[in-house]
Amino acid sequence: MKLLTCFLCILTASCTVIAAPQNSSGVPVSITPIETYRVNDHLVRIIKHNMELEPKVELEFFQPPEMNLKGYLTITSVKTSEREYVFKKSDGVFVEDIQVNKEGVEITFEYYIPKGDTVTLACNVPVTEKGFNPIICNKK
Repeated sequence: MKLLTCFLCILTASCTVIAAPQNSSGVPVSITPIETYRVNDHLVRIIKHNMELEPKVELEFFQPPEMNLKGYLTITSVKTSEREYVFKKSDGVFVEDIQVNKEGVEITFEYYIPKGDTVTLACNVPVTEKGFNPIICNKK
């Protein structure tokens, strides 16, 4: 009987799988899509967040073939000639459209002014050989 018990203990120990905690990919839950585009001889990666959880858009600029990060831009507010629109101070801000062309990235935001109206903001982020130029926004 001792031999049978010892055998079962060894068999159980060898067949038991210890579940290790699952590692995360490191991608925050707030990120919705990540898209990569070619702009002339460079790559631009656009990281959109769920604007209700983390109101921001991130842009990364890579130089192929090394794929070194050459530029980075976080958009958490935009400024027009009239005023600054801070995303966290809004009643909501949403990315309505993103277009990429050979000059850069065009982003359209729908910004909900607290206790006010909705404003559509058309923004352009020019891309040069060195990276991103300052963002230019206009109220539509």
